This record gives sequence, C-alpha cells and structure tokens, in this order.
Amino acid sequence: MKIIELYTAAKPEKLVKKLNQQIPTQILSTEYIIKSYYDSFDWRLYKHQLIAEQLRSKQQSSFLLRNLDSEKIIAETDLKDIPKFSQQFENQEIANILNPILKIRALTKICTIDYDSYVIGINDENGELIAKLTFEQYELFGNRLLLEAAPNQQKKIGKIIKILKKEFTISTSKESVFSKALKSQGRKPKDYSAKLDLQLAKNQRADLACQSIYSQLLKTIKNNEHGVINNTDTEFLHDFRTAAHKTQTGLRQLDNVFPESDQNYFLKFFDWLAEISNETRDLDVHLLSFQQQYQANSAKDKKVLASFHDFLSTKQQQSQKQLADLLKSADYLTGLHEWERFLDRNIDKGEPIKHAKTAIKKLADKRLKKIYLKFLVQGFECLKTESDSSLHELRKLIRKLRYLCEFFASLYSENKINSLLSDLKHIQELLGLEHDLSIQISHWTEFQEQHKNKTDALIITSMIDNLNFEKQKIAQEFSALFTEFSSIKNQKMVDNLFN
Repeated sequence: MKIIELYTAAKPEKLVKKLNQQIPTQILSTEYIIKSYYDSFDWRLYKHQLIAEQLRSKQQSSFLLRNLDSEKIIAETDLKDIPKFSQQFENQEIANILNPILKIRALTKICTIDYDSYVIGINDENGELIAKLTFEQYELFGNRLLLEAAPNQQKKIGKIIKILKKEFTISTSKESVFSKALKSQGRKPKDYSAKLDLQLAKNQRADLACQSIYSQLLKTIKNNEHGVINNTDTEFLHDFRTAAHKTQTGLRQLDNVFPESDQNYFLKFFDWLAEISNETRDLDVHLLSFQQQYQANSAKDKKVLASFHDFLSTKQQQSQKQLADLLKSADYLTGLHEWERFLDRNIDKGEPIKHAKTAIKKLADKRLKKIYLKFLVQGFECLKTESDSSLHELRKLIRKLRYLCEFFASLYSENKINSLLSDLKHIQELLGLEHDLSIQISHWTEFQEQHKNKTDALIITSMIDNLNFEKQKIAQEFSALFTEFSSIKNQKMVDNLFN
C-alpha cells in the first residue's frame, strides 16, 4: 500500500480537531520513540540503497531494513540489542541481506533522533476506517505526516489531502528524515573517507602545502581514534595507522620545511604511534584472513586450528586493550594536542627554514625522483637476494614513495600519476602479503612452543611449511612484477613525470 509523505508545522491536537470538524478523526495511540540509524563506517548499506534503523519505545524495540528512496520496509524483527556483525543476527532474512554487503565490517550507530509519534484514525460517516495518519513530531525539523489508506479505500485519500491542504500549510520534501537527522548532527551521507583530498598549487610554499597535508591526516587520525579505542571495527585501526604512517613519512622525507627541533620532536611521537599499534594490526590481519586461509585443511587439523584461533584471539584482545589504554594516556593526548597546535600556528613567525618557501612542485620533483631511484636500486638487489629483510625494507620504501605520490598527485598529470600509483599499489600489496605471512609464521612458532603433543607439533610444522611455500610463490610473483615495473619504458615515463 502506497504511503503519502507530507510535512507540516501544525500541532497534532490542532490537526485532529480541525479534521474532525469535517471527517471523523481520533488519536488511536501516542508514544515517544528513539530512532537510531546504523551503517558500516564506510556507508556500505547506504551505497546499496538501504537504511538500517532501530526503533525504541516503552512498548518494544525493533530493527528494520528499509529502501533508501521509498522507505519501504524490506525486513524487520523485534530486537533490543543490535549485533555488531551481520552473521550474529538470529533473524535469517536480515542476516542474508546484510552478509554479502557488510561482510567483515561492523554495524555502527550513525546518528540518533527522538520524536513523539501519534497514530490517528480517520473514518467515514459509518465509522469504518478509511485511512491511518501517522504524525511524527520532531523538534529539529518539520513534523512528518504519513498517510496510508485502509484496504480498498485508496480513492478516499484525495478528500483527506484536500482538507489538510485547505486547513494547514502542507508541504512535500525531497529530503528524507534520515538526511535531515544527519544534517542536524553535522553529518552527511558518505561523509567518511580516509583518502586525501588535496589540491596543491605548483608554486605554493612548501611549508603551507605540508601544513595542509598534515592537517588532513590529523583529521583522519582523530576521526578514527574512538573506533580504535572501542575496537568497533578493524578498519578504524587500519585508517588510523595509515594516517599516522603518512605523517611519519612526510616528516621524515620532507625535511627542512619546519624547524628541525619541532620536526624531530613530532617524528619521535609518530614513530611511537606506529610502534604501539603494530602488534594489534598484525593480529587483526591474521584473524581476518583466518577462515579463508585455513578452510581447506582436513578435519583432523580442525582441533589444532580452533586452539590456534583461541590463542590468536586472546593475544589480540590483550594487545587491543594495551593499545586502547595507550591512546587514552597523557603521552598520546598531549602529543596529539601539541601537533594540532603546531599545525594551527602562524608559520610566518620564527626563524626562516631552508625549504619552507620553496615551491612545492620543485621540492616534490626532487624528493620523488630521489626515493624512486632508491626504490629501483633496492628492488634490483631484492631480485638477487630475495631475503626477508631486503623485501621488508623494500616494502617500507615503496610505502614512502606511494604516500609521497598521493601527497603531490594534484601537481602532476592525472593519468600518469594514477598509473604510477596503481603499479606501486600492486607491488606494495604483494610485499605486504609477504610481510603478513612472515608475521603469521612467527605466531605459529610461538604457538608451537606451547604445545608438546607430537601429533599437534606435526600439524603445526605443516602449517608453517605451507606459509613458507606461499612466501616463495610471492617472491616469484614479485620478481615478475618488479621486472615489468622497472622496464626502460616505465623509467622514462617516471623520469618525464618528475621532470
């Protein structure tokens, strides 16, 4: 049945009184409702034209999935506590809808509004119900009317609308209550992104450009710290760490832009921030890949795998708690506050710095070319040795090169810089996987030391051998990928790109 949506500033009692003078009308029920909207941190439901909401009143608490445009209910269930992950929903219909969309992402509360809801019955002269009018009274924006005809009474809806428009100022709205609720709380759909959005001018001073870069990264850190502390979703830690690593890279690679003493002081802080979050992120990655990574193992291995999963989970919980405590400590809060104040200062005051007023394009060309050539040299060395340590150092180097390319992307040809970034991303992901496998081998080795059972030891050794075999395959893939990336044609393209 079609629901007609209207808006008015009228009060519910006055509306009922006016309507009742022309057509029998009465308030059937009233209740105070708290509505909370849910989505993943990266708005996956919204992108799939879905709204998830929880409605709470004294009488009940329910969870609904609606179509974004029509607000038609797709699925609903009585539910007091909203599960964190889609697979935790007992209602199978809702779980089946959410699983392919959310996957490993957690549901988080996006915003909450409250309102008084009045259900108004409108009858004909014989006392038969012809329509139900739901009146939602909000404080922050116009009251919403939802008019729904009773079965076989659709033709009489027009009369009710005419009375409403005659007696009251009635309007329609293309903007949903969801959108209005977000706006009232300073948000908008898809407002979260960890990607840098920088438009630097070629002749812009280097210190001002760096100030802009670091300020965006600081915003990402602050946006994610709450999710990291509360362990809401592993992606919060990922984005938090990436922003910290990018700041770390900028401070280390773009020297002589800020005063040396300040640069070293804040670099030490961001080095510490990266260090304290390493273990938690490594454990997150291993746990996230656990099911897919080990699903092909035989039934006899399942007991050992279950025990290993418990081992990893315990370590992750301990590491997560330690990280959360550190992010609530004076060391973190003071360091971040000092960094924010440093970025907000008037940078024209103080001693002149060597590269502070250098055109950012000139500085970018110099730094990018230098680190690119260093990457090529180390890459060719890795082809010879294929050692864990050399691949690990190359992974860190390519990360720096990629981050600098992202900082300065707006200074270069969009197609060419995006092509280079795509190549760097592929190599970085491959080397990242090799690093993850090395960490996972260390987890298995630590686990092995706790198990003296001979059968378990054989299974664990087999797991470690499999991971080492995967590492060897990655080394071969890297060889082919780097050989193509370092071709003379590509080297000339990069040389021209960075002047």
